[in-house]
Amino acid sequence: MKQKHILIILLAGALIAVVALVLNGNEAPSAPVAGDTSAEANREGTEDVTATENSSEAGMVATSGEQSAEAPAATEKKDEYAGTHIMPDGTIMMEDGTVLPDAVIQADGTILLTSGAVITPAFDMRKDVEVDEADAAQEVVIDMVGTNFAYDIKQFTVKKGDTVTVNFVSDEGFHDWVVDEFEATTQRVNEGGATSVTFVADEVGRFQYYCSVGSHREQGMVGYLVVEER
Repeated sequence: MKQKHILIILLAGALIAVVALVLNGNEAPSAPVAGDTSAEANREGTEDVTATENSSEAGMVATSGEQSAEAPAATEKKDEYAGTHIMPDGTIMMEDGTVLPDAVIQADGTILLTSGAVITPAFDMRKDVEVDEADAAQEVVIDMVGTNFAYDIKQFTVKKGDTVTVNFVSDEGFHDWVVDEFEATTQRVNEGGATSVTFVADEVGRFQYYCSVGSHREQGMVGYLVVEER
């Protein structure tokens, strides 16, 4: 009789356990813990920040790329005026012959463009023009001696535009040196005396110089100044 009671009790316990398992299986999943929700939110925030940083980096890279692409254009703009120079008459001209009529030459020699940019000319022909010494007017000095009744130099030649100085010494007698066309006349000096006259030979031709004392000219105290084209 006791064994029967024990069996019934065991069966009842097993049945209760099965019912409990069935009931637990039908219950809704438990809500996530508050701490877990915060962790998930933190993960989402981190992902958003990372995405923003990646976007910023991409923007910076794109901007750098744009600047690099623009750099050659700036260089080309600068090189466009590399051969610009100033002509002897002050005309500002580019290397290809284009004239820049509105550009301005500044006091320091630089060129102010209409765009406001300032460039240094490749060369300034106003400064670079060289005068050929052979074509430049010269200072000519003639040392001449007079006696009764002649000059030791019978003829000398200069170029038009030359400045001529005649240093005259009387070695004998009382004399002077005169050339009318250039209104050049020395003082009259006695033997041993010296005098001089300076003038510009600004006329081409052959001109007689002479002693104006008494009849010395008629007695042959003459010579010739020849002025040639330069």
